[in-house]
Amino acid sequence: MARPGITYEDVKRAAVELCQLGEQPSIQRVRQLLGTGSNSTIAEHLKRWQRELAQAASHAIPTALPETLQGAVEAFWQTALQQAEQAFQQLREEALGTAAQAREERDAVLRELERTAQERDELRRQLQVQAQQLSEVQASLARERARAGEAITASQISEQRSAALQAELEQRQADFQSRLQAQRAEYDQQRSEAEARWLQERERGEKAEARWLEVLDRERVERQQALKAFQDERSQWRSREAQLQGQIEQLRIELSQQRQLQGALEERARQLEARLAGESDKQRKLEEQMRALTQELYQEKAERAALQRELAIRQQDVAATTRQPSQEPN
Repeated sequence: MARPGITYEDVKRAAVELCQLGEQPSIQRVRQLLGTGSNSTIAEHLKRWQRELAQAASHAIPTALPETLQGAVEAFWQTALQQAEQAFQQLREEALGTAAQAREERDAVLRELERTAQERDELRRQLQVQAQQLSEVQASLARERARAGEAITASQISEQRSAALQAELEQRQADFQSRLQAQRAEYDQQRSEAEARWLQERERGEKAEARWLEVLDRERVERQQALKAFQDERSQWRSREAQLQGQIEQLRIELSQQRQLQGALEERARQLEARLAGESDKQRKLEEQMRALTQELYQEKAERAALQRELAIRQQDVAATTRQPSQEPN
């Protein structure tokens, strides 16, 4: 089917113009001259023009010519017909080559989409394995809490003491968090003010820069002192926390690897979208498949975000565990 705007008369006029210029009418030359049109449409009109030219040639020889000229004219028209047939064969070969190239590109894109789908399935499987590992860590934490509960029920006195210690620790941690947040807010504010002063006074010399660095150093020392005090208070929990943090760190590494793999899939999807963007109407189905794949990638992003939220909850549980005092009987 011819596209709107590209008619047989347009192709015929372009072919005649090329012949007048001494050039052989071909699909690419006609398309360059017209500035638009698909190869299949131009090829169809060129074949029609060749047929009409051949038919016109068969009736173009006058019958009233002298016998001395009749043979020469017939030889001339036979040569013209042969050249027209050769031009038609060339146009046909060019059209077949263009179609074969388009099929090869389509097959390459389909293979790329298939590989991307396989990588997506592998990523989904790995996410399921990590979810199972998270469940195992949570079960281990639940067992730890169960043993702590058994220790509480074993001794009422120990329970009361643990409750008192827990309340005291929670109060001290709450106080520390409050002080730390206040110090962080004050530090952020002072750092912003110091940066603003530094940007305004940078040209005034090293003296202003030294004063800004002194403010940052003082705030850093105070913050380190506060953190050290907090670390001293929770030193008795470091052994158990280290084990749990090791598991969390392993999960973080695996999540980082999944992010890299996800980034690679997204980059490959963007590359496929860029390639498919320049395709003609024949490639629209491939673009729809790419959009479906992109949507699946977005869904996998949502799954990954859910997994990250679950990991954050797991970290909060670990942090809560580190804040609990030893509930073992003394």
